[in-house]
Amino acid sequence: MKTLGIDARLYFQTGVGTYLRNLLSRLTELNSGQIEYKLFVLQSDLPGINPARLPGEMVPTTVRWHGFAEQTVFMKELIDAKLDLVHFTYFSYPVLYPGPFLATIHDLTPLKFRTGKASSKHPVIYRAKHAIFSGVLCSQAMRAKAIITPTRSIKNQLQEVYGKGIGKKIFPIYEGINEDLIHATPTQPAHKPEKPYLLYVGNFYPHKNVSSLIEAFRNIQGDYQLILVGPADYFSREITRKIHSLRLESRIRMLHEVSSGELVWLYRNAHLFVHPSLAEGFGLPLVEAAYFGLPIVASDIPVFHELFGDAAFYFNPYRTQEMAQVITQVAGLRPKVDYRSSITRFSFQRMANEHALLYQRLLEI
Repeated sequence: MKTLGIDARLYFQTGVGTYLRNLLSRLTELNSGQIEYKLFVLQSDLPGINPARLPGEMVPTTVRWHGFAEQTVFMKELIDAKLDLVHFTYFSYPVLYPGPFLATIHDLTPLKFRTGKASSKHPVIYRAKHAIFSGVLCSQAMRAKAIITPTRSIKNQLQEVYGKGIGKKIFPIYEGINEDLIHATPTQPAHKPEKPYLLYVGNFYPHKNVSSLIEAFRNIQGDYQLILVGPADYFSREITRKIHSLRLESRIRMLHEVSSGELVWLYRNAHLFVHPSLAEGFGLPLVEAAYFGLPIVASDIPVFHELFGDAAFYFNPYRTQEMAQVITQVAGLRPKVDYRSSITRFSFQRMANEHALLYQRLLEI
């Protein structure tokens, strides 16, 4: 039996955490006994994790990502586990780890845009962190036995940065609909919208371009509210200040810590879904919106075209006037959309199947 370690330290984070939770729960169903899984999770996350939804043994660690201890303590923990293969599910990893590994590279956004908590730091500190990120990502991309990306668009970007030769070891694998949403019972939020509303779901990092959406919303024709759903952090506070400065408090509402049931209710009752991002690796909220049949109005970027083709409505994310015009038009028409042909391509079950096959191939099972 071969032993595979999976870095699951981001189990409860947004984005990567959704990917991890759905991957691991489905690997549990697929485990044929040929692979012994060791899942490296944060000690502090242990009480919230259901072992029945994991394919193997949890190995607790106190080491978080983006720190010196990751390069020393966490690396030693991996070496001590005597693993035949490691799956690093995030770009932050011990760069001197000597064993074979594969990596999931979700996007290259931090190479081009300030994102994550680092961008709230002093510019000199941010530049240093960005240089470290660039070096770590390059190391991971070049040393990995295989790379998983969520779309072909990210594979193309990796080839543009690191050369066409890297393409032979890159495997684009689509993600899917979060199972927590599929099984959730719709629950009306405590502060439900009073008017027809446009919905945004995601983080508030600068590359998400929510600030431009707020600028555009001032010029949207029609009596609508804008509901922004995402985590409470440094960047959400910046967005809140923007809303107050433009005196849009009565028209724009931010919701944090929304339950799965509340999110389902918001998807089902929204007028349309809008996503102004400048760059993405996949676009889970858009796939969720499509699952619930919402018209999607989104940035004219390659990854969104790959996911939805002509089924979505696009605007230039750098032009707020165009953004407002497209949103106004779609909101007024409220067209019936049929995303069934797109949705069939997005499945966490299929994603897990393809991961399992890749594991077997790399472990030569």
